[in-house]
Amino acid sequence: YRPLDPTGGQVRILDILPSKLSSAPISCVLKHITSSENPVYKALSYTWGRPEPKMSIILDGETFPTLENLEAALRRLRRPKTTRTFWIDALCINQDDTDERAQQVGLMDQIYRNATQVVI
Repeated sequence: YRPLDPTGGQVRILDILPSKLSSAPISCVLKHITSSENPVYKALSYTWGRPEPKMSIILDGETFPTLENLEAALRRLRRPKTTRTFWIDALCINQDDTDERAQQVGLMDQIYRNATQVVI
């Protein structure tokens, strides 16, 4: 993860890249944004499921372990021809960085409020 600017209210959003082949690996790119940029994104709310990652996706060009139910959700959300932009806590927050996690949890109400839609 590229570090966020903790003083600027910065968050990451995720572009789910398109694929015409439904069985193709999920490929995503993270972007840093602030609410002042008026970003257009949806937020995904889901149950984390089993704690051990069993699947993987391609995130910023690297293999990234993820939970089965999240990989399945990304597969359902992916489109054949268009990029879709989401905020998904498990991917947009560096879960290994306790300081970032605490800072981002404080922004979650704003993140969900600014989303054009919350997908459950």
